[in-house]
Amino acid sequence: MFDRNKPLFSRPVLAAIMVLSTLGIWFLNLIYSNTALPAPNVVSWKTTSGIPVNWVNMEDWQNGNKVIIKFVFESKHTNSQLTEATFDLLMGDSLPLSRSTINQRLAPLSAKAESYITPLQQTLQLTLNSESNYLPPSLSVIKTWLQQATFKPRSLVNWQQRHRELGNEEQRLLDMLLVNDGTKTKQVSLENINAHYQSIQHSTSHISIVGHLDDTSKQRIDVFLDSLSESFQPMTVNAKAIDEREAREENSSGFQTHSHHVMNEGTLHESHSILSVKPPQSVEDWATYLIWARDSVATANQNPHINFMQWHLSLTTAPSYVWWSQQYQPPLENTTQNDDIAPAPDQWKQYNTLPSYTDEKQFILLKEQLLMQLESRTLTPDWWAYISTQITTPTSSLTLETFIETYSDALNSFTIENYKDHLAKLIYLDRYQDIQVNQ
Repeated sequence: MFDRNKPLFSRPVLAAIMVLSTLGIWFLNLIYSNTALPAPNVVSWKTTSGIPVNWVNMEDWQNGNKVIIKFVFESKHTNSQLTEATFDLLMGDSLPLSRSTINQRLAPLSAKAESYITPLQQTLQLTLNSESNYLPPSLSVIKTWLQQATFKPRSLVNWQQRHRELGNEEQRLLDMLLVNDGTKTKQVSLENINAHYQSIQHSTSHISIVGHLDDTSKQRIDVFLDSLSESFQPMTVNAKAIDEREAREENSSGFQTHSHHVMNEGTLHESHSILSVKPPQSVEDWATYLIWARDSVATANQNPHINFMQWHLSLTTAPSYVWWSQQYQPPLENTTQNDDIAPAPDQWKQYNTLPSYTDEKQFILLKEQLLMQLESRTLTPDWWAYISTQITTPTSSLTLETFIETYSDALNSFTIENYKDHLAKLIYLDRYQDIQVNQ
């Protein structure tokens, strides 16, 4: 018979029930909790030369003095070495009548300049102090630097010595992905660098300003940007050319198909891969790329055959693409054919084998990790400088204004079914190239 003096469950059973209940509540919170992400203010206009400008501001930044001005250029991809040399010399001692670098001149003014280039897009970021005793002299130095850049012979010699043995796998893969248009690569010379710098200035896509500005600081930056209009010109956008490019991408014309390129004999030491994708037209598209990339890197780093992996998304260029590189562990002497083998370089484009695709719990975990990170990152000017230049563009379907209006709700409501649907629509599985380096 039932004994009222004895507990209904033993202590181990009660402990197990408590643990399972806690896990169940935690999992339900993951599914149904919403993360409120901030919506900054954005103001848009054009410089006197017609370059689109957006200014992102947030109430939380009103007591800060950090301001970022970011220029985005989209020069042709046909000669990455010339672009690398141009920006390297620009960031060096290119100030007229000076041996100082731009950052040596800006450091006492609590400012700095940085550049980041890929084969299809280049960015120049200025981080400034908006206080009245710092901002005007900083803008004056930068204006002289950008408009009167002087590329010196000794700087070119130094660059050539540093880069003589270096290759650009991303550029090589991009050249292989695209059908060669017959454009002859220009020699890296001072004459060509000066001409290329002017070409870069005339291919300005847009400018982003991020941070708090009072009326006086805002006016100073307006005058500064307009004063650059003599040199910096908007990128020429031909609507017909855009339509033709989009049609070409849809029909696969102009792209090489899936292929591998093996260098040297021996065992696989490293690989570099590139895959053509569609540019994001919604926040859901962007979230899909982010979760896919994070899951691929995490899965690769857990594989005992891979030393490390890096992943790069180029989503606002034409064409858009993802690029990944991985280095392999040397095979052990006692391994046999029956042992596990290293993942092939093209494994990561097979998204339907990843945990985020096959396991809803893993997808939810990755999504929640993303939301937790964004809670803090979205409060920083640097993150919005990235979003306003590398993810959104004024001429794309996903503008900065659209992103700000929709990203919080879109990320919170994003499901694994949405993720699978977007992956199937976004990726061109047959437009893939890789370089496999053996040793």
